[in-house]
Parts: sequence; structure tokens; C-alpha cells
Amino acid sequence: PCCSYDQTLDVLSLTKTNSPKTSSLPLADFWHPERNIFQKEDLFRRIGASSLNLQEADYCFEYPTPAFQNRESGVTLAHSKSSMTDLMILFKEGARITIEAKYTEYVKEEKYTPILDDWYQNKEHRKAIIQCWIDYINRSGCGSISSADELLNNNLELPYQFLHRTASACFKCKRPILVYQLFYDNDQYRKMKKFENLLKQCAENLKLNSDALPFFIVETEVVSYPKSCKGNASGLFTEMKQREQYKFGNTLSVLDGYT
Repeated sequence: PCCSYDQTLDVLSLTKTNSPKTSSLPLADFWHPERNIFQKEDLFRRIGASSLNLQEADYCFEYPTPAFQNRESGVTLAHSKSSMTDLMILFKEGARITIEAKYTEYVKEEKYTPILDDWYQNKEHRKAIIQCWIDYINRSGCGSISSADELLNNNLELPYQFLHRTASACFKCKRPILVYQLFYDNDQYRKMKKFENLLKQCAENLKLNSDALPFFIVETEVVSYPKSCKGNASGLFTEMKQREQYKFGNTLSVLDGYT
């Protein structure tokens, strides 16, 4: 998954992307290695990552974290799928920034779905997968919930993606940082703020350790985007190699995901 930026865009261009408001598009454009330098430097500073070697980091889009039977076995759990992180930034120092992007997802749905109750459905193999994600979080000191039963008995409304995205951040990482990068237009601002409150509630319900796992919500304004490609937006990945397709606000709002 850690290939060059242009190679990444080639792969992403093969995915079916109907709308220019699909979050993978502005995410890829924002993290172009030669664009939005000031905003990215400011972001790294505000999340406590400016001391890391940013030049030698690996920027990996669609980064997989498998659900292993145990941390060392290399054997994945039956019927499990890897947790695919939108962007994982891996540093030589052992630190990791895990970025989940959202754009219109929080506008279309009133809830962050699927929730655990809907995904679990009393299936034992899924309970084992939930336990795996909890182990990744708990054994890294990033949370205090230790069992799937404890989580399922108290937090059936927890979004399943929030669980495994958090686990991806914590897995075998000395210094994890979790980031939700929320892209928005002016007419989406209200619903974005509502979604932010939900994310903060998720962190509280999962009983995360704020000292071990810094969690940030990054508001990124989309000033303009290509509107002429609705129905088939995949080609934008190729076009952004040569020129930017999205224009972003000069200032990012970086919020603590715990307060």
C-alpha cells in the first residue's frame, strides 16, 4: 500500500467513484506531496507531530490492518476483513498517524453506521473479530475495555468502523495518533458539528486513554470542487496528478476529540 503518490492515484482511479464529494477524492488532493504545505505543517504542529521526520514518512492510502488470531501468529481470523485506513502516515520513529476522511457521509446518514448491534448479529465469528480489535487497543494501553462481552453489553450503539479504525491506529504502534479529517462545504457545517459530537461520544464510550492515544478532529473547508463529473468521478484521481482539483480553506480547525 505504500507506493508512490502517482502510483496510488493510478490505483484509486480504478475504483468506482460516482461523486466528486466522495471523501477519498479531496483526501488524495489535500495530501498531494507538493500542495497545501502550510496547512499540513500547521496540522502536524497542532497534533503534536512536528518533531517527527515528515520528509521520510510513508504516506499509505487504503492501508490494511488484518484481524489476526493473535498479534504474532500472522493468521487472520475466519471470515474477517482487514480494516482499511483511508490514509496511514508511518514514521521511521515508530509513530503513526491514522486518518479517516469523511465528506458527505455524515450528511447522508443520521447515524454513523453500521453500529455494533447491526453488525454483530450474535454471530460468534464476529464476536471474535470484535475481541481482536479490542485487544489491539487494550494491549497498547490506549483503552480500558478488555473484552467483547464488556463492549457489547454496554455499547451496542458504537459505530463498528470507529472501533476497528481505532484498533488500526493502536496496533503495534509506539506512538499512535488518530485523526478524523472532515471535509465540508458551508451548507454542511451544521451536520458536521453534529457528527463531531458523535465522534467525541464514541471516544468516551470506547473508554480510550487520551494520554496514550491523542485523537483529533480536523475541519477542512472545501472552497471549490469539480462539479461536472457527477456519475463518474474516478478520472479526477488521474487529473490531480497535474493540477489541483479541489481548493481548500487556508486555515484548518483542529479540535480535541475528547472534549
